[in-house]
Amino acid sequence: MQNEDILDKKILQLTKNGAIYYDESKNDFYIDILEPIKNVTHIKILKSSIKLKTKKINTLDVNDNDPLYITINDYSRITTFNTKKELDNYISNAFNTFEVINLNVESKYVTVTNVEYDNLLPIDGITFENVYTSTSASLNDTNVYNIIPHEPSLKRFNIKLYDKNFNLINKDDISNFEMLICVFSNNKKMSMR
Repeated sequence: MQNEDILDKKILQLTKNGAIYYDESKNDFYIDILEPIKNVTHIKILKSSIKLKTKKINTLDVNDNDPLYITINDYSRITTFNTKKELDNYISNAFNTFEVINLNVESKYVTVTNVEYDNLLPIDGITFENVYTSTSASLNDTNVYNIIPHEPSLKRFNIKLYDKNFNLINKDDISNFEMLICVFSNNKKMSMR
């Protein structure tokens, strides 16, 4: 376990602004870091959010508690299983992801009347987010990803946004993506006594 006292911490805000797309029709993009971060040991998620443009993602209606999956580089913080029925058999495939945002539509739009949430959705969409309230810098928090082996020089974040069926989300379906992270790196020299 790393001694937290010898780690440098940098807060980074990742957004679609300035992102370069691998595929102009899908949310498959990268964000370069101006100055590479050496010897990255951990990444902690502070906040993640996605703002929808419409009530549909990849032409499918958004349902309450639909998950959206975010992958960053090859970091596998969460494993989800995609189960499909083929003929009479159920087949499960593991899908590794860095973050999951659940689209909690009903809790976002609790109303006194019995109005359907379709009628409440603003034209410019809804923002769904995870905000981690832990203010600790503990490396044991559940929103901390331990990078093994350590990343010698982090220069780029490759980001992909997936829908509930593990398909890349169309670029036009998302108006904003934001992730606030803390990157821990071991750049301090330790002396032997």
